[in-house]
Amino acid sequence: MTEITLQTVIIFQSFWKCLYYIRIYDSYLKLITISSNIFVDVIPYITIVSTVLFGFMKISQVIEMGVNDEEDEYKQYSSPIIKLMIQQYKSANG
Repeated sequence: MTEITLQTVIIFQSFWKCLYYIRIYDSYLKLITISSNIFVDVIPYITIVSTVLFGFMKISQVIEMGVNDEEDEYKQYSSPIIKLMIQQYKSANG
């Protein structure tokens, strides 16, 4: 989990630094403004989707469904919570 968090932070910082360098040029200022507004507007959506996914995961745990991993599809994930989240995401998509 720590590795995923660190990778996310590094990707975010890299993206933010690229935006800083692009901001120096006036011709790209409008593009930067639009991109940052889109990013700010997407945050509530991601929060709601994550909360709903977490809720479905907890419901599955309460009714003791567990992770159905007969084909070792989730063997690269060590955390059962991550396995359950990915399984719920895939089953929600159909």
